[in-house]
Amino acid sequence: MIYAINEISEIKEIKEKENLKKLLEIKNKEISTLELSIEYLGQSLSGLPKDFLRHVSKYLDLSNSDRISLYVFDETKFQIIGRYSENPLYDYCNREEYPRNEGYIAKCFENSDGKPYFCRNKLPKNTQKRYFEIVSKETGMSIDFLKKLSMKSRAYFGRLVKDDNKDNVGILLIETINPDFNISPEDLNEDIEKLIIPHLKTMLEISNKLKEDESYEN
Repeated sequence: MIYAINEISEIKEIKEKENLKKLLEIKNKEISTLELSIEYLGQSLSGLPKDFLRHVSKYLDLSNSDRISLYVFDETKFQIIGRYSENPLYDYCNREEYPRNEGYIAKCFENSDGKPYFCRNKLPKNTQKRYFEIVSKETGMSIDFLKKLSMKSRAYFGRLVKDDNKDNVGILLIETINPDFNISPEDLNEDIEKLIIPHLKTMLEISNKLKEDESYEN
């Protein structure tokens, strides 16, 4: 009798283990499916900044000589999260990160004249030695590095992006190899302020969320 009871108990235990094993397999499949969905969603969301900048470029009537990029500030550096140009030579990134004290993005970020934008135009022709000397002095970038850039811009317009706490969190940077833009800095800033800045905040929120998720996974 005791033997029979023990046998029944063992059978129940085995069945419970089998059921648990099946349940774990089902849950693992669900987790794998969810992880795959999150990965696809992340890839889709990470492509949003470039698509958005493409529309901004068309709205601002940027040309084959221009480029638009979106940077976020990450503690000690700027990180590019999106870039667009009609010209494929200007559409890619030489590097993903920039020190906080280099480039015209740093000039814009630390702008002290009270304006939410920074404009530098009418630089010398980018084939002249003087061009590299001036840009190097103003940006802190070495002449050797500047010569390697695929786009040697002669005019820059940077627009600060602030979060709801009014802190500087990003920069929208427009460049051109022409000596100047076809619109005044004031008008360009007004166009960006009215129709673009609210959406840029959303872009940055998405980007920050993706970075947080990546940090959590790592």
